[in-house]
Amino acid sequence: RRNGDAGMSALLARAQLFSAIEGGSVAWAAEILKLGPIEVRDRLLSGNYSSAGKITERLKINSGEEVLTQITSAGAFILTPEDVDWPVSLNDLAAPPIALLIKGQRENLSSLANSISIVGTRNPTSYGARIAGDFAAGFADREWAIVSGGAYGIDSCAHKGALIAEGVT
Repeated sequence: RRNGDAGMSALLARAQLFSAIEGGSVAWAAEILKLGPIEVRDRLLSGNYSSAGKITERLKINSGEEVLTQITSAGAFILTPEDVDWPVSLNDLAAPPIALLIKGQRENLSSLANSISIVGTRNPTSYGARIAGDFAAGFADREWAIVSGGAYGIDSCAHKGALIAEGVT
């Protein structure tokens, strides 16, 4: 999966950055792409980004090893762009994720070629929750994988709908 010490160092840096930087930041995604996760983490810890004080403080809370331990203790694993099974279509996003947290069967990642994301509010109406589950079940019946976050609300309804239909999520 990863290449020796360099791969492990990049994994630890990504884990630490993942815990400190809110997803979807085009600026941080570009910086990590340009400099690499180790360099960005080290520059943040050295105070080289004067406007990133809150991120730097969050980085100091947990080491990469501690973040990985927390992820593992939750029964999940972290997937990074350095992994061979990273969904390369994510690299086309304006802000590719620093990493993904995966809980479940890693081999299901290969089924993401036909996938759809269903995301939304954490406080849906009962109608919205039902529709999210129904949409997910319909796509799962057609052998599409459902990709969503782990949040309460629409995201969890989408996962439940896919699972009820015995689909991949």
